[in-house]
Amino acid sequence: LAYSGTGFAIADNRGILVDANPFLCHMLGFAHADLLGRPVRSLVPEETREQGEHRFAELLSGRTSCYTVDREFQRADGSRLWARVVVAKPQSFRDTVFIQVTDTTRDHEAAIALQRAKEAAEEADRLKSEFLSSMSHELRTPLNGILGISDLLSRNDPGIARAPLLTMLRHSTKALSGIVDSVFELSSLETGRFAAT
Repeated sequence: LAYSGTGFAIADNRGILVDANPFLCHMLGFAHADLLGRPVRSLVPEETREQGEHRFAELLSGRTSCYTVDREFQRADGSRLWARVVVAKPQSFRDTVFIQVTDTTRDHEAAIALQRAKEAAEEADRLKSEFLSSMSHELRTPLNGILGISDLLSRNDPGIARAPLLTMLRHSTKALSGIVDSVFELSSLETGRFAAT
């Protein structure tokens, strides 16, 4: 265990470190002699020290013999890392607590990056939906006007020369109106306002 890729430590019932393997010393940036006699709680940022106190108390009282927790640690140089910590107190070891520390900083940072990417994608999706909805309403109004005018002109018998143009105008505006309707339906689906007819 001394040179494994996982940190191991032994503490007494007061949470004072009595031994640590070289990998834990390397992980935290402490010399072996500097870790011994140090309270385990001094290795975590001051603002989070109280978070693990009740779990450790349960361990000492015998209500549990082992627990796992994700904790942020503070290295000797002040930088921080995240780790998964397994703390165990076997019944056969009356005054001894065993601690296993696995560096999970990369996993933690990846999870944060993934969450930020998810939030950014959701915001982009929301903005796209708002844009599509707004565009649909903006284009629908003039298109309805064009359709209405072309229908009125058709009823007034505009003459042979203008009839083909009006027919093309009607077909074009109806086609464009159909596209806008499709875009509007897509926007409604994405904003949860679509009702099947």
